[in-house]
Amino acid sequence: KANENIQIYYCDASGGSFTVDFSPTTPITIGKIWTFKKVNSSNTVTIDASTIGATIDGSNTYVLNSHYKYVTIQFDGQNFLITSNN
Repeated sequence: KANENIQIYYCDASGGSFTVDFSPTTPITIGKIWTFKKVNSSNTVTIDASTIGATIDGSNTYVLNSHYKYVTIQFDGQNFLITSNN
């Protein structure tokens, strides 16, 4: 689960693909910004907003599937907006 106290996640999927999601029981501060960066070349990292009924730029998930791929998202109170990615 993504944590409000952490701003940047360096995601290592060398041990296998995994999903980062959000806790439906923990409120997210409006304006909260997270960056997720994949730091290895194998497997995938999926960011899943559907656990809280939200989307990421209109999609339930965002997949990091390449080495050094990243996404920065900001919570608008209902959904996440991508503010930068590569």
